[in-house]
Amino acid sequence: MFLVLLACIPLDVDFAKSLTEVNGCADIKIYANNAESTVALFFESEGLVTAACAGENTHAWDLPEASVSLYVQQGSRLTSQSCTDVYVSGEEPVVGRTWTATSGRAGLDLVPGGDPDTCPEAHAEATLNLTGITFTADDSGEEVTVDAFTMETSVGWLPG
Repeated sequence: MFLVLLACIPLDVDFAKSLTEVNGCADIKIYANNAESTVALFFESEGLVTAACAGENTHAWDLPEASVSLYVQQGSRLTSQSCTDVYVSGEEPVVGRTWTATSGRAGLDLVPGGDPDTCPEAHAEATLNLTGITFTADDSGEEVTVDAFTMETSVGWLPG
């Protein structure tokens, strides 16, 4: 019943303003969620921290782009199992709706940190800039556009 109700809830056009908690990990996952973790925006791509270690610090994509996954989810506990080494049974995310980026531009700047000799087995500071991103609901085709949104966080391999 809960999932059926979530599938009926539209995504507020100003949803990005509520995404105040930003985190990241791996090579590369960045996400922002509201305080209740009922709305979350996720960015995922492969090998960008490794590329930053080789001097490729700036990336830009016109969306959609096969090498980038950018989407919004609505539900509950959406980030409870993201970027953590600890799995908690019963705390799995419940996804009611997914909105996929279908147009716009994403830009990413990475600054590698840690010991250069261990790169990319280290971390980087990431700034993700989203401009004119249209998210389309996978279940209905509804669209919501985010004019501009920035996320700053650490990514890479961090304990915890």
